[in-house]
Amino acid sequence: MVEQGRLEFLDVLRGFAILTITVNHFSQLTFKMGRSGVPVPTLTQFGYSSAAELFIITSGLLFGLVYFGKSQSAFLRKVLDRLAKIYLMNGFLLSLVILFVLSGGSELSDASRMSVNGVLDVSAVRQTLTTMGGPFLLDILPLYIHLILITVLIRLIAPDPARAIMLSVGLYLIGQLTPRAAPVPMFASGFNPLSWQLPFVVAANVALPLRTWLQGQRPGRFVTYFLFAIAIFTPLAICCFLGELWSIPWLKLAGPLTDKWHLGPVRLIHSLLMFAMLSFGFLLLQQWAPRSFMLLARIGTCSLETFGASVVVVYAACAIWLMGPRSSLSYYLLTILAVIAVALFGAGLQKWRVMERKARMKPGAT
Repeated sequence: MVEQGRLEFLDVLRGFAILTITVNHFSQLTFKMGRSGVPVPTLTQFGYSSAAELFIITSGLLFGLVYFGKSQSAFLRKVLDRLAKIYLMNGFLLSLVILFVLSGGSELSDASRMSVNGVLDVSAVRQTLTTMGGPFLLDILPLYIHLILITVLIRLIAPDPARAIMLSVGLYLIGQLTPRAAPVPMFASGFNPLSWQLPFVVAANVALPLRTWLQGQRPGRFVTYFLFAIAIFTPLAICCFLGELWSIPWLKLAGPLTDKWHLGPVRLIHSLLMFAMLSFGFLLLQQWAPRSFMLLARIGTCSLETFGASVVVVYAACAIWLMGPRSSLSYYLLTILAVIAVALFGAGLQKWRVMERKARMKPGAT
């Protein structure tokens, strides 16, 4: 069920998170540009967290599995290589987004925080290049860079996982007390890295023990774990949905407990619960429908490139939506097409990489 090496259900989770993020971001950007009506439903509408937390937890686990078993020199070399790729990807996306917003008019440009009243905001470009924030969707990879740097620093200070987690919890508590208006450049984005590092750092430090634990579980136990997670998740989802529907603040738990920038404690706990529920659900899918499972896994394997594709697809879909009737129908159709485009890109890229790897392994290949 769970074999030695890479945990494939984590690739499925990351692919699921990227597709959900695509839907949420397209909904958010079109709403900023005047769209009305009911957005395409995702788990974000039925809980106190979003797909971003799911992506961070999953990425932290994969980071621990891939990098923590190496020597310190190999660890640092691999991490620096990964950071360079992430930075270059964000710079590439910045250039594409600038082209989109310049050709899409002031509405898309202003909604993306790339301009103010139709005039290009140079500070937004500077924030992106210095990883201290950026326009809409371009502040996510800088957060990822910060999380990796914090994880590396903690690991160098405290190689022991228990001490590393204690340090991470301490930073999280400091992050909860940090005011959003703090005059620190790294706090200028939509995420407080001192708070958001906790799920990433903890996940990275428990990744290897978690794999060992999963290998010792009988497949039948995942049904019990899955049903237990659903039993807890469902009433919370109903409360959040009704709170949004009837605009009841106490039912939505609006405020610091669910604040996204601070990654409030209720938001954090809810995201961990959602991660557990989906993990056991996808582990069951791996057992009962392996073909469907592997198809989903391909989408999340090349996560950096697939996330980059989702950013491009979202901006392209928004530009198309602006040129059309701007109706709910066009929004729904473009959402479906955007998800299909991102899924095909991720699965296609992974298939191409596998074929290229096999070609290099053939005798006589150069």
